[in-house]
Order: sequence, then C-alpha cells, then structure tokens
Amino acid sequence: LHRVLETEAGATLADGAHIPLGSLVRIRLFVHTEHGVESPLAVRDPHAAGLEPIEGGHRTAPARALAALLGMSPSDDVADARGVLAMRTSNYVQHVAHDVHASTFYLSMISPSLSELTYGVRATTVGTFSVPPAELASERNPALVARSAMTTLVVDP
Repeated sequence: LHRVLETEAGATLADGAHIPLGSLVRIRLFVHTEHGVESPLAVRDPHAAGLEPIEGGHRTAPARALAALLGMSPSDDVADARGVLAMRTSNYVQHVAHDVHASTFYLSMISPSLSELTYGVRATTVGTFSVPPAELASERNPALVARSAMTTLVVDP
C-alpha cells in the first residue's frame, strides 16, 4: 500500500511539503498484488487534523466522485489520463465512507495488478500535521494486512 499526496494540478507533495490554507489535496492510494484478492477488503486512510474530505456529505458513486475531482463532466468524451487506473479500480468499490477522521474504501476484491483509490481533501487549518499510515485489511483473511508510510504536511496561512 503506497500513498501519494498531490496538488490540484497533479504535482507530488513530498514529506513536509507546505501548502496554502484552502488548498485542494488529491490523495492517491496504490495497492499492488501479484495475486488477486477476492475477500471483502477495507482500505482506511486516516486524515491529518488540518484536512477535511471534500466528498464527506455526498452519496456519490466512486467513478462520478473521481470525475468531479479531476474536473471532468458527464459529457466529456475522453477520460482524464490521471484517473484511468482509479476509474478501473472503482468497479470493485462497494462503498466509500468519508468522515472527519478517515476515508474508508470497502472493496469486493482487488485484481492481480496495480489498483488505485483516489479522493480529495481540503486544507482547513493552519499548522504542521502528521498524516498517519493508511491501512488495508481483509475481512476473511486476517493475515492480509498492508500499511503505507506516515507523512507530514504543513498548511500555511
């Protein structure tokens, strides 16, 4: 499990990066498996205290939420290249729960390849914040666990 934080324009935010208050941060979670996993899975990504999910109060299908995050409309004929892998993975997403503490993706399975889960948060509080590791867990196979690295983000006024 690997997590990448990006600006709205798609630039990667390194550990300790500074962003202005009000900025949109795109969070991309990558899962790689050599063998597919068919048991129900959950990928939980805790939020830093100064970040809030932008999809929190909406009941939007994962593919539509991703398209909106990338600035695509339903009438677009071509998919944004930044979202191709995440769009393919959205077929396995059964439910997404965004709350103030974490975003959790519930998956029916993961195919034997690279998968991506993407969502957006907004910087709402000034300060230096630790972003705890994201975690993947299987409902039926407790031995299947993965964690990303922890990172730090600085929100400037």
